[in-house]
Amino acid sequence: MAIKDIFEKLNSIEIDFSGISHWLAKYTFRFSRINLYEDLSGMLNDGINVKRALTHLIDIETDYGKKTGSSATYYICCECLNALNNTGSISSAFKKYIKEDEYQLISSGEIRGDLAGGLVQAIKIVRSRSEMIMTLVMSMIYPSVLVFGCLANMYMVHDTITPVFLSLAPKERWTSSMRLLTDTSGFLIENGTYILCFCIVLFFSIRYSLARYTGPGRQYLDYIPPWSLYKTFNGVSFLFNMASMLSIEIPVAKALERLEKNCTQNRWLLERIKEIRRYVLLGQSLAMAMKSCGYDFPSKLCINKLLLHSENADNALMMSNYANKWLEEAKGKVKSTGVWITVVSALIVFAFIVMMITALYDVSNVLQH
Repeated sequence: MAIKDIFEKLNSIEIDFSGISHWLAKYTFRFSRINLYEDLSGMLNDGINVKRALTHLIDIETDYGKKTGSSATYYICCECLNALNNTGSISSAFKKYIKEDEYQLISSGEIRGDLAGGLVQAIKIVRSRSEMIMTLVMSMIYPSVLVFGCLANMYMVHDTITPVFLSLAPKERWTSSMRLLTDTSGFLIENGTYILCFCIVLFFSIRYSLARYTGPGRQYLDYIPPWSLYKTFNGVSFLFNMASMLSIEIPVAKALERLEKNCTQNRWLLERIKEIRRYVLLGQSLAMAMKSCGYDFPSKLCINKLLLHSENADNALMMSNYANKWLEEAKGKVKSTGVWITVVSALIVFAFIVMMITALYDVSNVLQH
């Protein structure tokens, strides 16, 4: 076969990338979902019905039929439209692509007939989570630079300064500061691979444990970052969802049952909701059931506030207001945590510098004697 024929056959082959484009768009939806939530909630608040709003968003993404839709917004809106035609609701279309707390907020908003309100609450949760994560990341940059600089100096001590010390005087004549400097540097540099592997395993273990670990020590971990942040996000989402359903007079036990069905993949949250529901079925109010279950979920202060302000403790407006306030307080705590991380890392580096200067000063004393 001639080379020309081969090229002609290759040119005649049509490769369909639509499946890959669809997958990529859905995968990147997590980065653009706030824009969709804002656009959709805005149109709903303007009095446009859900079906027309979704159709309008699809038209914009395809330039009113002039091009093929390929964005995340296009594919998700199409799925929402299909779900609306088949089931009468759109929240089920979001379930595969967003976190459970977001899905529950949107679903609860749809149940109470205020989808726009559910989307606004989801926006609030997503933005707050992003702000907290960004705050922690930004607060870790400077400490990371300090720590890496410290490790570079330790490598220099282990590779250069320690041999110089040994050439000047035997180890038996070294001062405690010289020993501390070389031993600390030697331990960290020689075992660096193991320490790095330990840190990686620890990171993935913590991430895995957030939604899954329900052992006896979890109640203590819930007061320590990052478990405490995880508890805060789920606690705020829980209050928003309960407030949404109680506002349309869904019974407390039924509302808890709905939340229970939506969090089957989250063993930690499921355990707490099941226990609260058990006490509600025994005749206790929601706040008293939260207290009786012993998990301090959503938080001990939240439970006490609900008990303090209402004898029935099932006031929807109070829950929503407290959730908003708690979310703002959590942001402040994250910023404080970032400041403490910076201070601690700076103190560690300062201590190493002092140790290094002291050891170098002691060298002259050792040589004089």
